[in-house]
This record gives sequence, structure tokens and C-alpha cells, in this order.
Amino acid sequence: RDYLARLRAEARRGGAGPCDRSLHLLCHSMGNYVLQHALARLAEFAPGRTLPRLFDQVFLCAPDVDDDCLEPGRPMGRLPEIARGVSVYYNRGDQALTISDVTKGNPDRLGHNGAARPSLLHAKIQQVDCTPVVHGLVEHSYYLSGLVNEDLRMSLAALEADDPHRRRRRGSLPHTWTLE
Repeated sequence: RDYLARLRAEARRGGAGPCDRSLHLLCHSMGNYVLQHALARLAEFAPGRTLPRLFDQVFLCAPDVDDDCLEPGRPMGRLPEIARGVSVYYNRGDQALTISDVTKGNPDRLGHNGAARPSLLHAKIQQVDCTPVVHGLVEHSYYLSGLVNEDLRMSLAALEADDPHRRRRRGSLPHTWTLE
């Protein structure tokens, strides 16, 4: 916090204004756990108030956090406040998350099956099932490859979730998609 205050003061002295560029965040695996705790800390500085929008897009890739964490009142339930859009990418074949689940006695992981109760999620949250397009050794780092990476880039380019250029099929629940 002190660093940011000093940086802001130096920018003012130099006459620099905000750059007005979009800032995005991608969290992979346990990085989502870090984000969960950062969000809790941010909420401590804004008790009872809406959190500031810090990001354009937030991507949760192979998130190694509980599958109910995005629901209202849960640890990441306020994430939509700090972003214009949130995308959860998951893979039912992710062996790293299966191992995490078994060895640590964790509840079901968000990155393995998506949200436990998708109908409870904020409308800004899109869930994308990557299982059909993920094969072999990339089961846990699939966001770096092919169709998944292309889908991420389309979000950065502000294409709507249902844009026909995306290689997705609408799921049976709102805001759920399957890559094809």
C-alpha cells in the first residue's frame, strides 16, 4: 500500500495521468487461492461498501479452490465487483486437482467440475468446460494451448460470450459453455 501511495504521488509530480488501459488478471491453480485471500483483504479496507473495479477481465484457470467459493457470502462471492467479467475455465480430467482433492481432503474443486450451484452465481461469471478439447499432458495447464487460449484472447478482445466466432456451445444452465 505504501508503494502504491508513493507511486501515485510521483506520477502526480511528473504530471502523468492514468493510462486508461484495461488491466486483466489470470490466476492459475493455487493462484486462485491467493486471489481469494487478496479479495478478503481488499474487503477489509472497504467494509460495507462496494469494492472498486480494478480489472476488466478476470480469468480463473484450473482454480484449486472450493467449488462454492463464488457464491454470495462465500470467500470469492464479491469477485464480480472488482471486474467487468469473470471467466472460470475447468477440466473434469484435471489429474492435478484430483490429487489435490484426495491428498488434502479438500471439498470438490472449482477447476474440476465448475461451480457447485451455477444458478447462484453473479451474471458476470461465465463458466467454460474445457474437458472436450484438453488431452494428454496439458490437463492442468490447458489455458496455454489451442482453443482455450483462443477463447481467452476473444474475451480480451471484448467478444460477447455467445459470439458465433467462439468455438463454444451453450450449456444447459445460464452462463455455462463447453468448448468444442
